Amino acid sequence: MAVITEAPFNGTPLADLITGSPEDDAINGFRGDDTINGGDGNDNINGGFNQDLINGGNGNDVLIGDRGIDTLVGGAGSDTFVVARAPGSSGSTEGDIIADFNPAEDKIGLGSGITFDQLDVRIEGNNARLVDRLTGQPLAIVTNITSLSAANFTSVPVGDFGRGNVDLNGLPEGVRVVGFFNLDDERAYYLSSSIYTDYANQRDTRQRFVSFDFLQPPSPNEGTRVGPLPHTHFNEFECFFVVDGTFTFTVGMQDGTIMEEKVSAGQLAYGPQGRVHGFRLDPGTGPGRIYSFALPAGLDDFFVNSGDEVGNRYNPIPPITLEEISRTAFWAQQRNDALFIPNADGTGSVDGRPVPTFRPDWPDHHSADIYDESRPEILGPFGETRRSLLTPEEVGAVTGQFAWKGTGTAKFVQDLSNPFVPFRGPNEVAFLDPNVPVYPGGTISYDYISLEPGHEFAPLYTDPRDGFNLFYTLDGELSLQFANGKTITVPPLTFIQIPNGVAYSIANFGSTPANTLAIDPFNAPVPGNLSPSENPGLDFYTLSQPPDGSFLPPAIPA
Repeated sequence: MAVITEAPFNGTPLADLITGSPEDDAINGFRGDDTINGGDGNDNINGGFNQDLINGGNGNDVLIGDRGIDTLVGGAGSDTFVVARAPGSSGSTEGDIIADFNPAEDKIGLGSGITFDQLDVRIEGNNARLVDRLTGQPLAIVTNITSLSAANFTSVPVGDFGRGNVDLNGLPEGVRVVGFFNLDDERAYYLSSSIYTDYANQRDTRQRFVSFDFLQPPSPNEGTRVGPLPHTHFNEFECFFVVDGTFTFTVGMQDGTIMEEKVSAGQLAYGPQGRVHGFRLDPGTGPGRIYSFALPAGLDDFFVNSGDEVGNRYNPIPPITLEEISRTAFWAQQRNDALFIPNADGTGSVDGRPVPTFRPDWPDHHSADIYDESRPEILGPFGETRRSLLTPEEVGAVTGQFAWKGTGTAKFVQDLSNPFVPFRGPNEVAFLDPNVPVYPGGTISYDYISLEPGHEFAPLYTDPRDGFNLFYTLDGELSLQFANGKTITVPPLTFIQIPNGVAYSIANFGSTPANTLAIDPFNAPVPGNLSPSENPGLDFYTLSQPPDGSFLPPAIPA
């Protein structure tokens, strides 16, 4: 925990203890579960993301919880407690808790342009719940209050929490930008007691990868699971970056026993193709949020089939049901995946699938922390330092699950029994059945960047690899510039997709570091072939079309 007692009172991405001065202070907690004490003076305090405890102290303070379930204590003086819409959240989050509202001198500030007439004030026992009538989103609970009138509210010039104001007109073709300012427009599904929202589906990425926002409501107790059951994917690998919350991840099985480890905000968990994985939000914590990436594409359609489409995301997230588990198991079987709940003797899954066995050189589960200084660091194309969270060597390359058995399309068959078929590493050279040629697969580099204030645009860069450059912003404001002169500045938790061939640069013109993930999915060459662009045949990411026998990948040198 960082302890901050001097200006500038800006928090870190971790949990902070911030104490203001006797003067009028501007305090921002940014990310992390912060404890903020304004002290004396008329302070303006913004908790930022996550779950914060804010105490204004003496003076006439403005308290803004921002995103997350925050507890606001005004203290002495005439204080203003600000509430506003928070796009991308859900009705399973109750809004902020206003703990010491004094109707004789305090005000509740309405942001997002909300008027009192658009507010639903529900008296529940000794508390008042504030709900936005237009969206149904809970805004706050005011404790120990049994009556509120228009006189207790005032309008404040605060927009939606976390939304930002991004003009997407004029972006180069193929560039995709999704954040809280337009997340509600994207396809979303209830599944695993979560909301899964598309950042990029297979139609947005030419079938090459998919990316999602996973939102989990608070987990009330051990008996209520929030998150997917242990399962396997034989088609793709997944990367999970924990944005908010603490999760217990399944990281494989050993002798029928599910292996688990804790993964918290700021950490990445990698689930390789074919291995058992899953996660659940820890009881008593939340809400949780995960940025998810999978390669190749396909999981998006699985969510369509297995989940229930979200109508109003501000309604409570429904819990997992037996009907959902049955539906998920059915559609998983169609993909040769499986819910992997061990049976009584540990010899397999309750659905009959045996415990999977793997070659020892297949990639294993991997976790990394953005603060781990032992991870490799490289210099990026814009003069920035990148800390590697996941290297292409740790990922390997996905080839799909089909085997070539002879000639003719009729012989193009699925064969999960062949250990060479579901996965091939990018540098692996091993004995091969001559009837089973090796197709190259997709892989990624997955980095963390902390761009300091004042980092200006470098010369425009175009990635020469066959793939994409992706960014997922965590803190601060990231600016991007393109060859046509278009410039955008995006807030935290924004997804940016830039296809190869598009020239761009990044900068930070804000007052705090712009922290972001940088994910580059690209084609991995066939072993022995120096350039992926020279590999003929199928798409490297997925075997979308069977070969007709007229071509084969380049031979692997002896």
